[in-house]
Amino acid sequence: MKNPTRSLLLAAAIALTLPAIQAAGYEEAADSIVASNPEVRAAYATVYADGLTLDASNKLPDPEIEGELLFPERGGEKRWSVGVSQGFEWPGVYTARQRANRAAGAAAEATAEVLRSSLRAEALSALADYRNARANLNLLETIAHDNDSLLRLTGRLAATGNTGRLDLNKLRIERERIGARVADWSDRLLQARGALEAIAGRDISQVLARFGSAEIRLEAPAPLDVWIAAAHGSAAARAADMSVEAARLAGKAERAAGLPGFNIGYAHAFEEGTHFDGVSLGVSIPLFSGRGSKKRADAATAAARLDKEALDGRLETEVRTAYESAAAAYRKIAPMREAVENSDNATLLKKALAGGQINLITYIQETNYFLEARAELLDLEYRYAKALATLRGLTR
Repeated sequence: MKNPTRSLLLAAAIALTLPAIQAAGYEEAADSIVASNPEVRAAYATVYADGLTLDASNKLPDPEIEGELLFPERGGEKRWSVGVSQGFEWPGVYTARQRANRAAGAAAEATAEVLRSSLRAEALSALADYRNARANLNLLETIAHDNDSLLRLTGRLAATGNTGRLDLNKLRIERERIGARVADWSDRLLQARGALEAIAGRDISQVLARFGSAEIRLEAPAPLDVWIAAAHGSAAARAADMSVEAARLAGKAERAAGLPGFNIGYAHAFEEGTHFDGVSLGVSIPLFSGRGSKKRADAATAAARLDKEALDGRLETEVRTAYESAAAAYRKIAPMREAVENSDNATLLKKALAGGQINLITYIQETNYFLEARAELLDLEYRYAKALATLRGLTR
């Protein structure tokens, strides 16, 4: 069989390189996607509304104005009175509650940030899925295109008797196999895009266009202790710290609320032709409502601290696992690239086929061998990107 004029299967497989994404490409795309997420916007709106509610709960109660008018049974002058009173808690309660409310608001905002960070990690992971699907799809589509060229050439040679129909049938079968793989990766690409648009809550064509044009530079991950330190300053860690502080201050405010409250009033009354003026002072002692407040406060603070300790341990475990995955993939990428990309396998196979040293079925088998090697390289880069996405999600 004569050699086709266009590049053959392996030539496309070896020549095609996976575009790599700089960290900035991932980060900017993920930030843009999460920025429009309805759930995140709703969470921050809820934080704002709850903050207003907390502020309103720490105000003095409204003054009470009371009036009385009594009618005598058998004539005579009416008796009436009017008064105003103001109730308030122990003065230190308001300061303690204000501090607790501020801490609660900060903890709620930090929790909303945890949601944003979690969705951002999902976006980073879905971006890695999208990039990997598109890279495999581009590779297969290029190979399918070259296979079509070889198929057309073989068809012409078969028509003139220069090659057998068996060779033509082999190429057709191979083309169908490639087509099935193209369809599979096309479906994965749609799924990844769907996941990203579900996070964004909108069409992300422009984001993906910018993301796709990013240049990649795969770099070794930072040392493990750097990632662990970053995890302890992540949104989840900050939220846990703030929850502990909010629980502590809420406990102080609750204990302060167990102190006596006061009510001061002024009244003017008219009875039997005489006007009366006077003041009133009342004291409320929370004998029943304050029961167990210290225990409740201590229990809430202890629970928040336990949650913080559990989070610290979980973060370290998850960071260590993701780091080991990223480091393992990275160590294999460089030698694999050297073996796959810096070789002349395509040229050698092409010459062997043209010179009759191998037949078409051997050529296809050898081509698929190197194609699978290229697919393994793509998978290593994908695993590396996924692990980095996990690390970024755990440390932001």
